[in-house]
Amino acid sequence: MEVRPARKSDLDAIQLWTSNTFSWGDYIDVVFERWRLDPMGNLLIMADAEDIPVALCNVAMVSPTEAWLQGARVHPDHRRTGLASEMTRHASAWAKGWGAQVVRLMVEEGNDAAHAQVRAAGFRSVGSWTVARRQVGDGSVMPAGNGGRPIKRGDRLVLASSAEAQPAFVAWSSDEIGRTARGLVPNRWIFRRLLIGDLEKEARKQRLWMAPGGWVVARPLGDTLIANWIHTSSDHAYDVARSLNLLAEELHMERIESFFPSIGWLDQGFRRAGSVLRHDSVYAMPL
Repeated sequence: MEVRPARKSDLDAIQLWTSNTFSWGDYIDVVFERWRLDPMGNLLIMADAEDIPVALCNVAMVSPTEAWLQGARVHPDHRRTGLASEMTRHASAWAKGWGAQVVRLMVEEGNDAAHAQVRAAGFRSVGSWTVARRQVGDGSVMPAGNGGRPIKRGDRLVLASSAEAQPAFVAWSSDEIGRTARGLVPNRWIFRRLLIGDLEKEARKQRLWMAPGGWVVARPLGDTLIANWIHTSSDHAYDVARSLNLLAEELHMERIESFFPSIGWLDQGFRRAGSVLRHDSVYAMPL
C-alpha cells in the first residue's frame, strides 16, 4: 500500500465504493476536486499494488495551529485492517509539518465503529454537538403557534453592529455554552477556535444578530438559514430558537440548521420550538 496525494483520475474508482456510504449516498464526488485543489489541505489516497485507491481522507489547516480531518473512507474489502488508522497517521504528520498543534474531527451519532477507531488512533472526545434542523413555511408550524406566546417585535432578532462583538464574545466565553463548546465554533462541519475578530467580521458581513435573549451568527446558504454560533441562557433558549424560526421565514428560507454544544436546556428549547435534533461528537488529538 502507498499513501499519496489524490489525482483527478482517482475519483472514478473511489465512486465505485463510496456511492452507498450513507442511506442517501455520499458527498465525496461533490467535494473531491475542491479538496484536491485546496492550497491549505491535502486529500490523501491509499493505493494498492495496482495503484487503485482503497482508502482516502482529507486534512486541511483551518488556522495557523489547527487542522481538521474529514471524509475518511475505506473500501469495504479492506475495513478493519488498520487502513483508517494509517491514513490518520499520515494526515496528522502532514498537519504537524504545517505547524498544527492539534487535529480535530467529527464522528456522527451511532457510528460505533468510527468512534472506536478514532479513540484507538489517539483522539479524545472534546464534546457533543447538536445539529438542530427545522422546516420553514409550508409544512411546518408557524413560530407564533409553537405552543407558546407570539413573538413580540422587541424580542425579534435584529442585525448587530461590530460594537456588539466584544460583549457577545465575553458573555459566551465565560458562560456555560462557551465552556461546553471548549472555545470551538463550527463552520458547518468544520470546527476551530473562536476569536473575537471572528465575531467582528461576522458583524461587518451582517451575520451577527441580537435579541434580548442573546446573540446568533446566522447566514443564508442556498435555501437554508445556517446558525453556527448561539449564545443565550436557559431562560431565553426557547425564545431565541423561535426568533430564528421567524427570521428564516422573513428571509424566505425553506429550512434552518442550528449548531450548538449539547446542553440539556438548549436542546430542550430548540426541540420545543419545532427542531429535530441530532448529536455528533468532536474529537481532538494534540500533535
